[in-house]
Amino acid sequence: MPVLCDATQARRYPELAVLSALAHMNDHPDGLEVLVNAVAAIEGLDSSHRLLYLGMMSSLANEAAKKALAELRSEGGAYLLSELSEQQQEQVMAKGIEQGIERGIEQGIEQGIERGKPQGQRELLLKQVELKFGPLEAAVIDRINTADEQLVDQLATRILTATTLMELFED
Repeated sequence: MPVLCDATQARRYPELAVLSALAHMNDHPDGLEVLVNAVAAIEGLDSSHRLLYLGMMSSLANEAAKKALAELRSEGGAYLLSELSEQQQEQVMAKGIEQGIERGIEQGIEQGIERGKPQGQRELLLKQVELKFGPLEAAVIDRINTADEQLVDQLATRILTATTLMELFED
């Protein structure tokens, strides 16, 4: 995720500015600048998006970021949560947290699937090799389990025509 410190870029891409703030506001040296730029960038958005993004940033902010948001509010800046009642602020924050969690879960599932694919391919290849050539020695199992994705793909093709283990592993 880029660190979006440029105010002009942030205004041009407000959603990216918000994502940059969420990713960097708490731990990057320029995190507070990124946050301020994101808050300024979303001023031009419709109120529902503006409030959603503010709620997300507020709910995930550490103490320093919360202080920066409070200063924006006290200066009469773009911190629009001040326009809402306390209950509305809590609802916006809760919705932002909920949506952030949902997105995080979706990304986690996607990453898990991507990481699991190579392992599943290795397991299938091991089954095929064992069915074709009988019980496998530990060295063969280890070689398949440590093979990179390209080699696993090559072996999966070769298993169809190889008549011996040696032929399967020939380069």
